[in-house]
This record gives sequence, C-alpha cells and structure tokens, in this order.
Amino acid sequence: FNTVIFAWSQIADSDTPSAARRAQQLLEHMEQLSAAGNSNVAPDVYSYTTVIQAWARCGKATQSQKILNRMTARGLVPNRFTYTAVMSSLAKSGNPYKAEVILNEMMEAYLNGNQDLKPDTISFSAVMDGWAKLSHVDKPEAAMHALALLNRMKEFEADGMGPNGITYTSVFTALAKSGTWEACEKACNLLQDMERSYKEGQDWLQPTVIQYNAVLLAFARSPRADKALKAAAFFKLMSNHADPQCRPDTITYNTLLLACANAFGN
Repeated sequence: FNTVIFAWSQIADSDTPSAARRAQQLLEHMEQLSAAGNSNVAPDVYSYTTVIQAWARCGKATQSQKILNRMTARGLVPNRFTYTAVMSSLAKSGNPYKAEVILNEMMEAYLNGNQDLKPDTISFSAVMDGWAKLSHVDKPEAAMHALALLNRMKEFEADGMGPNGITYTSVFTALAKSGTWEACEKACNLLQDMERSYKEGQDWLQPTVIQYNAVLLAFARSPRADKALKAAAFFKLMSNHADPQCRPDTITYNTLLLACANAFGN
C-alpha cells in the first residue's frame, strides 16, 4: 500500500489534485482494513506523511492538516518529514506565518533533545519559499522574514541546517519582489557572502546565473532612479565573471531591459 501511495504522491500537484485524493483513498482503505482486524496493513507514520506530502504538492494546507490530525489521533508521532510536508503546504497556500510557527516548535523540541524533530535545510527552505511567494511591494516585511530566517540557518549551520543555493535564491526573490529602496544592496551583499562562502570551501554554495539573475531582478523592480545604471554595471560584472556559470543568459538580458524600460523613481 505504501508503495502505491508514494507513487500517487509523486504525480500530485496543483494541476493534478486527483492524485492526492487517490493517495488519501488508499490510506482510508488501509484504515478500514486495520479496523476490521487486519493489523498487517495498519497505516504507519510513513503512510500518513506520504499523503500529507501529496497534498503539500497541491498546496492544500487544510487537507494536509486534516491528515496530520488523523495521524495523531491514532497515536502515531509525526517526525521531521511529516512537519516539513505540513509547512510546505502552508507556505504554498500563502501562510508562511503558521509554517514558521511549526518550524519554531520543531526547533524548540530539537534544542530540548528531540532528535526526531530536528529541522534540516529542507525544513527551513519550505518556510523560506513561502515568504518569497508572499513578498510584494505591499508586503515588504515578508522579505525581512526571509532574511531573518536565513540568518537563523547560518547560526545552526554546524547542525546541518545551513543554507544552500535554493535558499539564497528564495531570499533574492523575496527582496526583488519587495520593491524596496534597499533591496538591491541587501541582495548584492548576500551574493558576495555566497561567493565568499564558496571560495572558503562550501561547494554547495557555488553561485550560478540563477542567483545572479535573481539579484539583477532586485534592480529591475527597485524604485531607485539610478537602477538602470546599477543594473548595467551588474550586467557587466556578470559578463566578465571568471565562472562561465555566472555569465548572462536570455533571462539576464530580459531582466536588464526591464530595468532600463522602467528607469524612473525617487
């Protein structure tokens, strides 16, 4: 049963919620068989977690929470993967606030000795992605939440919670979408931090054109009057970069044009 549930969960997404429903139906069938006396097919933590992950892929926080409640009602104890899936569903549905509450509870449990609830980079990134999605000129505080979360990850890097390239990209995206005056400088400082960490031996933090384009987008969406000049200088930096993976691509040129086309502001 778990193998088939997993298979359905892997094809579930916002366009295919029927796959998540099918995974849940199989879980419910397991519950019915177990209630009828067939203990060999009683759903376990993995069964429930996989269904939660299926709904998380669809961004359905309510369904994920319902499955979590059913799981705990049966006396099963959620683990890191379970809570990470719930946080992912909350973040995708536009509620990173609640997702971060769960993350804080996991951190507290871990610091009190519960190794099973130790968050990892994926746990933090799930919440980070939620803040990036929520960030907007009307919600610039979302970018500040993303920045604060990144700093927390750095504090616990030795515990396996450090940021990776995807994490940084989410922060760059949050800053760009915030449309604030200081977003460009904050993004550039973070990129320099990423470059420095990579040169110091953290290979997983090797910047690529993806991160550079995300920073360039912060210039394009800035209210600064000089953003076109700043974007052009940053483009030149990319063009002359020693690493070919950081040089301009089609997205770079489009983003630079966007910065130039909207060169107005205070």
